Amino acid sequence: MMALSAIGSLPEQMVWLSKSAPIAARRTGALLGEALLGHYRQTLDEIHRTGYLRYWVREFRPYLRAAAEQFAPARPTLTQKLLGRAATLEN
Repeated sequence: MMALSAIGSLPEQMVWLSKSAPIAARRTGALLGEALLGHYRQTLDEIHRTGYLRYWVREFRPYLRAAAEQFAPARPTLTQKLLGRAATLEN
């Protein structure tokens, strides 16, 4: 009874908003799906034109380079940096 009373006292705009929310959610989902599928289609077209290996190398080269740099022997580890900072603070 309290819920029905609360619904009855809602302003007209809130009732309209509650009725339009599912429509907006469906429309947003459709737009997002179209954008995502459109991107997939463009990517697949590009892979088809350039070849899978060339596309993969181009897309993943920055990530592979960054990963290799993280493990480079010349690069100090986080532990080394923290220990160096702690030694500096103690002096």
